[in-house]
Amino acid sequence: MVNAQGELTVKGLDRRDENQIEMVDWQAAAHATESCIRVHHGNEHADALTAHHKTVLDLAHLHGWSIAVDYDIQQRETAAFNPAHDLSSLDIPAVAVNATVSLFVYVP
Repeated sequence: MVNAQGELTVKGLDRRDENQIEMVDWQAAAHATESCIRVHHGNEHADALTAHHKTVLDLAHLHGWSIAVDYDIQQRETAAFNPAHDLSSLDIPAVAVNATVSLFVYVP
């Protein structure tokens, strides 16, 4: 992006409404991401991500989309900061935290 002074400026990602994604759009992005990960990082990483996406959908059916998408975001951020983090299995403490926090968040 070029600013008013004609210099290049880096614009950060706007993630304010990331948790507002609709399930159908999330599923499309999940499938595209799995394909890219498989090509660039191999089957092991892609399979772990596929298992994570299945977990997110299972959580959505059990606890609602809001809790599931918050869990997804939290797990992806954890994996980004800690590549050894296991995305392929359910992180029960993280689910408990996301479910508990959502009980106390007021959204008008």
